Order: sequence, then structure tokens, then C-alpha cells
Amino acid sequence: MNFKNLITKAAKDQFFSATFWMFLGTGFISFGNYVYHFLMGRMLGIALYGALESIISVLYILSVPTLTMTLVIVKFVSSHKGRGEHAQVASLYSFILNKLLIYGSIFLAILIVASPFVKSFLHLPSIWLALLLPLSFFINLFYFLNKSILQGLSSFFKFSVLNFLEAIVKVFFAVLLVYLGFKVEGAYGAAVMSIVIALIVSFFYIKSIVGIGVERPTNYLQGRDLLKFALPTFITSLSLTSIFTTDVILARHFFPGVESGYYSALSVLGKIVYFAVSPVVLVLFPMISEHHARGESYRRFLVLGTLFTLLISGLITLIYFLAPEFMILALFGEKYLSIAKSLGIFAVFVALLSLAGLFANFYLSIHKTSPSYILAAAAILQIVFIFSFHKNLTEIIWVSIIITFLLLISLLLYYPRAKTVKN
Repeated sequence: MNFKNLITKAAKDQFFSATFWMFLGTGFISFGNYVYHFLMGRMLGIALYGALESIISVLYILSVPTLTMTLVIVKFVSSHKGRGEHAQVASLYSFILNKLLIYGSIFLAILIVASPFVKSFLHLPSIWLALLLPLSFFINLFYFLNKSILQGLSSFFKFSVLNFLEAIVKVFFAVLLVYLGFKVEGAYGAAVMSIVIALIVSFFYIKSIVGIGVERPTNYLQGRDLLKFALPTFITSLSLTSIFTTDVILARHFFPGVESGYYSALSVLGKIVYFAVSPVVLVLFPMISEHHARGESYRRFLVLGTLFTLLISGLITLIYFLAPEFMILALFGEKYLSIAKSLGIFAVFVALLSLAGLFANFYLSIHKTSPSYILAAAAILQIVFIFSFHKNLTEIIWVSIIITFLLLISLLLYYPRAKTVKN
């Protein structure tokens, strides 16, 4: 088979074509984040950049409900799409939107009240930065709702446009606001502005979709099933998010100032590994869920996804070991070169977590929920051990490596039971 025929065959293959578009879509936002951190790491300085990264890490944890919502919506929307139940997609959207308006507003108020504590715990330079956190959380709820609808319907072009728009706006306003003297508040405020603008555009994209079926029921008929599936999904999302953000938050708590800034830079570089393989999970979840629901084999998708994850994460980790100085200079500059010796081992931690995340989401896609509690245990152990072992930044990294390695082994050992155990 010649190269041209191979490319043609791959383009027609469901997994490869979907993965290509998802890589393109996430590539926009990843490159935008690279430029954002590249510029903010230089414009803010090490200490203020550490504050910015710590508040972003808190947002990651607060965004667990939106990550949970994304997985749940994609699963149910893709199922409705496969069965031609277009009115049910509109009904699902209406059901979730109403819930978000009620519970999101309550949580927004709680976060505003808690903002002085957040400022104190993370040693933030101002209360305004802590107040921007609940605002960004609230807006993110609706933005992720709209993007999840598009992902569930395989509208990857529109999904990519939103990512591109978000990245461009964030970088532009971050540079402008920091240059005008707003410092870390301006850097984070630009991220909030980018979400607002992308959210407005997303409403235009889904207007025709959620307007389908004027006769649709006022309540989503499968709301109970949706909420039942949401609990283990929430536990999985919370645990995975905790594992790759708690270390940054605790490093900021135990090592305020320059050292926490160094660790934040390590975390940003390490997350390149995690987000580089994230499109694989985004594609696998609805595909395996759809094939499982129809009683069809999904093993090929799991094998391909695992191979892709190993290849991508392994390649980036190898680069981090062989050329750490080059990667640090490319993103942060010579002020951060002291972290070069730790970059490779940090990448090992994130690569292990990427594989664990793939299998965790795989189990959810075939309705196996027991592994969610394995992840929860790992996340708790990481926190406990970091509180016990934090003499230096390297010690924190090794705690995360050991915990994540044990997590991955546990998830792999569960695989033979996955086809027989009912949750």
C-alpha cells in the first residue's frame, strides 16, 4: 500500500479523522496557552508568575464540576445523536442550563465570601485577584456547557474556532493589561475576558441546535440517569484534577515567593505532556461509549489510544530529559534555568498521570465506576504525603511520581475484571 492510499484510508477511519480534528482544536488553545505563559513568565517576574499559576491551579480544581458536566453531556448527546433523538438534545441542554443557573449562583456567592481566605492562603498580591476567581468559575460553567454540546455532536470545526478565539483574545489582552500596569490581575483578567467573548460566540453556534423541538418536554426525561452517572464522573474528574494541581497549590503554600514560581514553571512545562495527549481521551470517550452501548467491540480504540498516549507522552518526556535547558529557555527564559535538573522527572509524573487518566475515562465509558474510588484514594494520599514530605521541590515531585505509578498499576490490574464486574 503506497503512502497516498494510507493517508486516504486514515482520513476515512473514524478514529483517525476524529483525532485529527480534535488535535487541531486543542492545538489552538495549547499554543495560545504556551504564548500566554511564555509572555507572562517574562513580564510578571518569578514571584508574581507564581501567584498567577497558583490561582489558575485553584480554578482547575473548581472546574471539576464543568469537567464532570462535559463527560456526562458528551456521553448523552452522542447517544441521542446516534439514535436520531434531536429533541432530546435540546431538552438535555434546557435541563442542565436551569440547574447551572441555580446552583452556580449559590456557589458563586460562597466563593465570593471565601475570597479573603483564598488571598491569605495563596499569598496573593491583592483581593481583586481572589475575586476574579469566582467570576471565571461561573462563566466557565456555561462556556463548557456549550462546548460540550458541540463536542457531543462532533462539531469539531466550531469547537476549534472557539478555542482559536479564546487563545487570541487571552494573549492580546494579557499583554495589553500587564503592559498598562495591571500586573497579575491584568494577566488573569484577560483569561476571564477571553472566556466571556468565546461564550458569546458559542451561543450563536448552538442556537439552532438547542432550539430544536419546540414541543420538547420541560424536564429532561433521563435526568435521574444523568445524575447517577455524574457522581462517579465527578469523583474521577476531581481526583485527576487534584493530582496535577494540588502539588502547585501546596508548593505555593509551603514555598511562597521565588521557589513556588519555579515549581509553577515546572508544572506548566509538565502539563504540556498532559494536554498534548488529552485529544486522545476526548475522542475515545464518546467512541467507546457508543460502541459499548451497541454491544460492539471497542478494544481497537483502546489499543490505539494507549499507543498514541505512550508515543506522545514518551517523546515529550525524552525531550525533557535530553534538552531541558532548551525547553525552559523557549518558554520562560534563563531566569528559570535552575529547574532544568527536575524537568525530566516531572515529565515522568505527568506521563504516568496521562496513562492513568486514559484508563480512568475508559472505565467510565463502559459504565465501570469502581475505579473512581481508586483515583480518589490516590488524590488523598498525594495530599497527605506532600504535607508530610516537602523539604524541597524535588521531594514533592517524587511523592507525586510514586502515588501516580501505584495508581496506574491499580487501574491496569482492574482491567481483567472490567468485563465481568457490575457496578
